Amino acid sequence: MDMTLRRLVIGFFVFGLCSSLPAAAKSQAEYLQTLRLRPFKAWHFMWQAAVTHPIDYWLRHDRAERKEARGKVVDFLQGKEYLPEGFERVRVPGGKLTFEGALRLQDETPRPLVIVLPGTFGSHLSSYISDTAELLARGGHCNVLLLATRMSSTTMKKSGVVGSGGLLEGEDLRAVARWLRKDSPWAGTITRIGLYGVSLSGDYVIQALAGDSEGLFGAGLIVSGVYSSQDLARRIDGLAARLNVLKYAWARLFHRYLRLHLEDARTSTGLPIAAAEVKKLGLTDYAARLSFAFYEAEFKKRFGESFGPEDLIRACRTRDLAQKVRTPLLAIHSHQDIYLGFEQADLFAKAAVGNPNVALEYVDGAGHANYYIHSPAWFAGLLDTYFNYWLGDGD
Repeated sequence: MDMTLRRLVIGFFVFGLCSSLPAAAKSQAEYLQTLRLRPFKAWHFMWQAAVTHPIDYWLRHDRAERKEARGKVVDFLQGKEYLPEGFERVRVPGGKLTFEGALRLQDETPRPLVIVLPGTFGSHLSSYISDTAELLARGGHCNVLLLATRMSSTTMKKSGVVGSGGLLEGEDLRAVARWLRKDSPWAGTITRIGLYGVSLSGDYVIQALAGDSEGLFGAGLIVSGVYSSQDLARRIDGLAARLNVLKYAWARLFHRYLRLHLEDARTSTGLPIAAAEVKKLGLTDYAARLSFAFYEAEFKKRFGESFGPEDLIRACRTRDLAQKVRTPLLAIHSHQDIYLGFEQADLFAKAAVGNPNVALEYVDGAGHANYYIHSPAWFAGLLDTYFNYWLGDGD
């Protein structure tokens, strides 16, 4: 055998051997290693930054950019809603309920779909979540579905239900995923499904993944998660009651949103909560006075007569579910999150130790869920690369 032929034979042999080897497994560690190569740089755009961070405020951005960024904060606080460009309103069955949604398909080519969920009291068209969906769609790798939840005002009014704290919302998402894959008009254009949750809807993502024994989901991403809604409620109620009104004005704002939400719930569901009582309830009362009271018969039928409000609170503490997640799940959090703090995020990370599917990454500089304001380009990159890495062809 001459040298040329020998090299060809050896080459084919090596090629065959290499092609038979399994591809290198993807991992959260590998993804985070590349994410850290693009460090997040928070932009200081609020008025006080003119003095505290003058270079960032005056030189790196112009007046129009500062106005736009501050406007997004106001939109977030006021609950402004809008339908993102390229999205169409849809209705999505999820078990016994049907949810309002907004869908954007990139084209007819089969590709992954990411379900984007609003946070506490939020509409699926709230500006902060619509902005997020636009950034994700802009990457071009995924179809995107904005989806209301039981806690959304549209669902409460049309279906006459309230939020359960996450226990039933996880079931809703699994039912939605089954319908999307098998019976929806877009089933042929959906390859895999990802979940995105922010603030309280991060708990819904964990519940959905922890109970997913069918392989319905391919990845989950959480930004500024809660992980223990009752502990968060207790923290905010405590801060709202303090004398330093200016320092904790945001906590009182949470209570204002709660009052509006309770009024909607009272008129939509017929729960016997007097108007005067609405003014006295705090966030810590939501689970017992609203969620458990509304679903009590269903819970007792499913879990036994002894199932009570404290059992519901424990079932909704998602940091305890970290070891049950068998799907890639990344949680992004900030030490500057004044609303949630970071104690629960630390406890969630501790509970997830030993589970390679789950990772928590601190990306500091932003506050609560406002990475999309501080650096839209960085946030768009996070959304696109994470879901493409796990759901698509991306490395």
